[in-house]
Amino acid sequence: METYCKSGEYEIIRCEPRYKNDVVELFMPLWGPDREKNAAYLDWKHYCNPYTQDPIIYLSLHRGSVVGVSCSFACCWQAGHPDQRYLCVAGCDAIVHPDHRRHSLLIIQASMALKELENGAYDFDICLSSNQYSSGGLLKLGWTIVGELRPMNWQSWLRVRQIARKISLIPRIYHRLYNRSATQQLSASAIQPFHVLDRNYDRTKNFSQSGIVLEEKPRPKAMAMLVSRQGYDGRIRHVRDQQFYAWRYQNPLSVYRFLFCEKTELKGFLVLQQAVDTHSNAAFIVDWEATSIEVFSDLLQAVIRWGGFSSISIWSVTLADDMIKVLIKHGFYVAGKSRSSEATIFFPPILIKPTHSGGNWSMGGRDLLDISNWDLRPIYSDMY
Repeated sequence: METYCKSGEYEIIRCEPRYKNDVVELFMPLWGPDREKNAAYLDWKHYCNPYTQDPIIYLSLHRGSVVGVSCSFACCWQAGHPDQRYLCVAGCDAIVHPDHRRHSLLIIQASMALKELENGAYDFDICLSSNQYSSGGLLKLGWTIVGELRPMNWQSWLRVRQIARKISLIPRIYHRLYNRSATQQLSASAIQPFHVLDRNYDRTKNFSQSGIVLEEKPRPKAMAMLVSRQGYDGRIRHVRDQQFYAWRYQNPLSVYRFLFCEKTELKGFLVLQQAVDTHSNAAFIVDWEATSIEVFSDLLQAVIRWGGFSSISIWSVTLADDMIKVLIKHGFYVAGKSRSSEATIFFPPILIKPTHSGGNWSMGGRDLLDISNWDLRPIYSDMY
């Protein structure tokens, strides 16, 4: 066991396999009460990661016991023409046992990680999953904000109101429909993720002429081939190849549904995510690709028609104008702008830092601090 740093009664070390169970136990307040799923999540994200064989996990030990953990996971990004590949890390989970807080252990762990990464193969540290507390600490350690991950949202109660206005329903009936819609999220705790979507699709799939099918598993090869056929505009994005898709959708703390539009060949796909232990009937659109804006619109319409969701969200910060227009047409709005009640909601920032001292703040000739140079999707973040 190599000790990277000592601080009073604490030792900071790189994680060893014998501590895996202790790490899982410590993360239960963040990951949930299911130890088996949490252990699978740790293995999936760090020990089965296709971009490294050496998990980036740092521990704080107090008299031999694990009392603090900081993790980053390896990822591969691309940018430029011709595209250049960059091996990166993504800061993700961190926790300290309540009895050992106020000793700056998270800062010490992060500092040790930065020191080691400076001499390694990784080019950038990109964080897409910080909260209002961790983001402040990262900024103090040298990360810079590129922008914020503001979503566009669709809400079922807004759809009910639109229908009520069109057909001039009397207020009493409208409020009955509104209240029924508003309680969907409460009743959703009694159902499995995507229960309504799966049921509605099963009822209509034999009659659908749209060419859209719903599946529980990804098609890594076909999805990667479609992404490749569509070409690449050089913006900064995670590599979306077969290897990425085969690994990424094995996250045991999330459940996914894949909508594929196909005729003679795959024309488009759209991926939905819910947490495995969700108590909400909300869904997130985490990835998509389409040969035309019409195909994307058809996929979106299928999600709204079959889903029965209380809300649907998608990151909007780097979307093309034609996609934003289609989303607005289907009832989406930019969060925090058209609804004053959301003005104080925290939107995770896009945080980045070169791992090497004096490192270049560009990828493939693209300025990292210019948000227009990015193509961001939720599937790049471990939040989904």
